[in-house]
Amino acid sequence: GMLKAKDGINYIKKKGEQIRAVIEDIVEEPHSGYGGTKLYRVFCTYEDIERNTIYRFVSNPVGEEVTISLSPGMSIPVFVNKRNYTEYYVDLGMYGSRNVVDLTQGRGYY
Repeated sequence: GMLKAKDGINYIKKKGEQIRAVIEDIVEEPHSGYGGTKLYRVFCTYEDIERNTIYRFVSNPVGEEVTISLSPGMSIPVFVNKRNYTEYYVDLGMYGSRNVVDLTQGRGYY
């Protein structure tokens, strides 16, 4: 299933195919946050038109420094073994270092 071990992740990033999946939901891990960091999993979907199939993936647990820059509807990279979609890795590595500027409190132009 979802790859956790470093070698598995490095392997699928090298040999797998990168697809873009759309974030459906960001869910807090049960029991996370008690005296520690809150953790979240990111659920996303990919529609394979040729196979007429929708695949759902879930990330490894990530912290708020990652999820703060994510929102439902965004597309994110997922590495998959196209012959066996159960081998996959939701790659959120780049998001932890992104700057997030929240302009929702400003007025914008109406």
